[in-house]
Amino acid sequence: MKVLVIEDHPIVVSGYRQLLADCASIVLEAKTIAEARSLIAEHHPDVMVINVDLPDGSGLDFVRKFMAKKPKTRIVVFCMTDEVRVAMQAIDYGAKGFISKNNGPTDFVAAVLAASRGETWISDDLLRQIAFAKINRHPFMRQRLGRAKGRDRNVKESTHRRRLTRREKNVLGLLISGFDPPEIATKLNISSTLISSDCAALCEKFDARTTAEMVASAVMSNFHDEFAIAERKA
Repeated sequence: MKVLVIEDHPIVVSGYRQLLADCASIVLEAKTIAEARSLIAEHHPDVMVINVDLPDGSGLDFVRKFMAKKPKTRIVVFCMTDEVRVAMQAIDYGAKGFISKNNGPTDFVAAVLAASRGETWISDDLLRQIAFAKINRHPFMRQRLGRAKGRDRNVKESTHRRRLTRREKNVLGLLISGFDPPEIATKLNISSTLISSDCAALCEKFDARTTAEMVASAVMSNFHDEFAIAERKA
């Protein structure tokens, strides 16, 4: 794997080199966007790791413009903060991963390896925050949130946990992680009919009219913490 690191802090670059020693055959370095463009044209890296703040411009702006021309490029964005808005922008622009100073070394390696496979990597905590941010923007969910303030959440969550079957938990976790029903059927090696049945049952248990509303309700009820990693268990 050939990785291009676009970062102007030598200590950070040195750390990246050490972390990538076991998984990257070549690590290229660029301190600016201008240097990066030259290296990209010459070496065609498999994965790029780019800082949001660079001496000659915005890393996010570079991602947006570059991905518009070459959407199959695999980029991991690094930021010194865990700001949800920045993470959402990075993913919306086409980045395959988002890493902040609060992520550990194993997270960085996981993000780069996921990007190399064409997968998207975001920490579970940040994924939950992004889900909440998107939910809060939706008019229906804002109304639902307002109604939910007066409810006893602890009783409701406890009831849901007792009623969900193991497979329903796995299905819910995968839905929260962004997989659609056909993909879930493949991952769990069961029929699409059973997945549809599970989705219908989950909608009823979460008092939701659609699967999207059900997933939103699960996230609002903090079910994401328990089930978002179901993909790994499955």
